[in-house]
Amino acid sequence: MDTTAGSALGPVDTLIVETVTWTPALEIGGEIAITRAVAGQRVAVCVLALPNPDDAPRFPFLEKTRLWTRDHKIRQLTSGLTRFGVEIIRIPTLGAGELQRVEAYASGTPTTYEELRGYRYGAARLGESVAASLTHVAKHASPDLVRLCPLLQSYFRLGAMTFEMTKALLAALRPVEIITYNGRYAAGGAVAEAARLCGVPLLYHEQGSTMDRYELFRERPQDPRFVQSEIRRYWEAAGPERRAVAADPVRADPPHNARRRIVFFTTNDFEQEYTGREHSGIFPTQRDAVAHLARWASTRSDVDFIVREHPDAVAGQPSDRAWLDAIASLGTQVVRSEEQVDDDAFVRQADVVVTAGTDIGLLAAAGGRPSIVVEEAFYSGFGCVYEPHSVTELEALLDDKRLPELPSERCSPAMHWLATFGTPMRYYEPTTLYSGRFLGAELSGAPRWLVRTGIGSLARLAWRRLRPSWISQQRPART
Repeated sequence: MDTTAGSALGPVDTLIVETVTWTPALEIGGEIAITRAVAGQRVAVCVLALPNPDDAPRFPFLEKTRLWTRDHKIRQLTSGLTRFGVEIIRIPTLGAGELQRVEAYASGTPTTYEELRGYRYGAARLGESVAASLTHVAKHASPDLVRLCPLLQSYFRLGAMTFEMTKALLAALRPVEIITYNGRYAAGGAVAEAARLCGVPLLYHEQGSTMDRYELFRERPQDPRFVQSEIRRYWEAAGPERRAVAADPVRADPPHNARRRIVFFTTNDFEQEYTGREHSGIFPTQRDAVAHLARWASTRSDVDFIVREHPDAVAGQPSDRAWLDAIASLGTQVVRSEEQVDDDAFVRQADVVVTAGTDIGLLAAAGGRPSIVVEEAFYSGFGCVYEPHSVTELEALLDDKRLPELPSERCSPAMHWLATFGTPMRYYEPTTLYSGRFLGAELSGAPRWLVRTGIGSLARLAWRRLRPSWISQQRPART
């Protein structure tokens, strides 16, 4: 395997494999590398900048002229890392046999979404992370696999190549542990599978509770049960000030509605799919839950059932949002994502809040509203929300005209975690969620001479104003 000049092969303490170059994922990887190198570890970093639809060029026309490329940004990162003794590893070269296996896998044509999620590359379970990427880019809960076949096969190729290259890195460098970003998408999931099959401990890096923190997760951060264990760990390790840190939101007086207002706050169906978590609710899908409650409410003369569509759902495909029209025909009030409303006001005016595990279910409970979850949430198991185990139990809760709020202090562990998780950063200084300065300079896809002229700064400003909506949604939901 090729490495930077003068560096030896393994073993290393930490191998960081980055598969995307967007900010802040790349900069957080650099932050972790420097932190560990300064602490005396031997750290190696490899940026697998492969053809990746999840890491598409910002300016394709400039990419062709080499005026704006991922390579420029990666060179700026690695130049800073080498000053701290971090070893930069070149992308491994695959042999003819490996390339043949990759192309054979990439030619696959699963016809159902279930088949796609179970699609394997040998023993590697790559189908689920490929499905996550496809669903995220298509913005559809059940994308058309035939129509999207070229995109699907590009993800298969990306996943298989990333898997083979990560295996080669692990064999050559023999790291004590490996770190990668998030692990949800096609490339990151392939890194995770290589680590699993090679028996190397894996950590996922993500932003922390605030944009100036990062966190390392031992398991995928989309797993609610793992996050529940993290909440307990943080709470038990916190000092006597922990309840002050977890201060409840301003509590509102009970509403005085002529009819009981039950508000269901949805999440994106496609978002639930691309988090790739196992289903653990009393309905097959969120849509089934909403449809059932709409029918239930249509038989109750004293109930107003309101569905608040998730604000990010506007980015989804129109054909994937038509189901709400059927809900509205039952008399349910549907508040569309593009409507400018105050969600906090919706919570205060509700008699009961229902969610499929989104953050707002916790915030409603902390603010003094009875809150019901129909899907396991990261704050489940703390006694702060109602968690019915059957449809009958759910209906009994909703039929209770005096359903009490649960003690708000039970929300404290989860609220504390939301406010504190992660480690403060030293080498990356974010200015927004998606921009910042790494070692004193903003990493740019422009070459250094272009940055020095000031043209690069103007281009970045234009990018921030015109950035496609899918880029602004890269940070995953915690649920």
